[in-house]
Amino acid sequence: MSKFIASTLLRSRLSQHLTTKSAILPHLMVRSATRTATLLPKMPTRAMSGEARQTLVDILGREHAEEIENESTTMPEDLGSLKKTLENEHGWKIVDDGAMTKLYRTIGSSKVQVTFHCQDAVEMDDEEDFDEEAIEAAAPVRFTVTVTKAGKTLAMTCITTEDLSVSIQNIVNTSDQQAETMLRENVIPSDVYQGPEFVELAEDLQDAFHNYLIEDVGIGSDFVSFVSMYCDFKEQTEYVNFLEDTKAILS
Repeated sequence: MSKFIASTLLRSRLSQHLTTKSAILPHLMVRSATRTATLLPKMPTRAMSGEARQTLVDILGREHAEEIENESTTMPEDLGSLKKTLENEHGWKIVDDGAMTKLYRTIGSSKVQVTFHCQDAVEMDDEEDFDEEAIEAAAPVRFTVTVTKAGKTLAMTCITTEDLSVSIQNIVNTSDQQAETMLRENVIPSDVYQGPEFVELAEDLQDAFHNYLIEDVGIGSDFVSFVSMYCDFKEQTEYVNFLEDTKAILS
């Protein structure tokens, strides 16, 4: 076969292939578009979306009204009395900072601060045997005590106990700037010595730390009761604020 004939046959076959491909391509594009349209979820109409929003707003309003009716944002008398006792008799200054509560006082040349979040209540182990009435009256709450002097801070992470005492979980030494970071982020800075295992300290040393907190810092039974009760009250008020603010955003 001459080169001319071979070249002519090759061009003819190539032309037939392109013609066939051109005829098939539109069909494939239609099938692809149909498949894509099938896979895409149907979007709700504006009317349906508006109805869903209004239902949500109505339920938020109902829940908010129920909380107000139950006086969830009204401080109980016994809690109010405890607050006044801490402020007037023990020299604590109590400040709300969003969902955080901070208590301040001065001991000699040292500045003391106690900080806790309204959602820092500690969950109990279901397998442990606790007095349910005692737990309801004094729910365990995690809080941090810092004692600062001359730019150095002793930070103690503690938990209230059901017998209105305090359990020390961890003790670290930091600078006052690192202590601020620790309180804000609820984590000990990675470049700081994380402190000894408290339960492994000598028993008399553990007792000495506990006595210092109770007798000198003022973390006594009244203080523990206040932290436990105020944490619960504060969580309720923040929840009511959440309902109100969310309803306002969606209305």
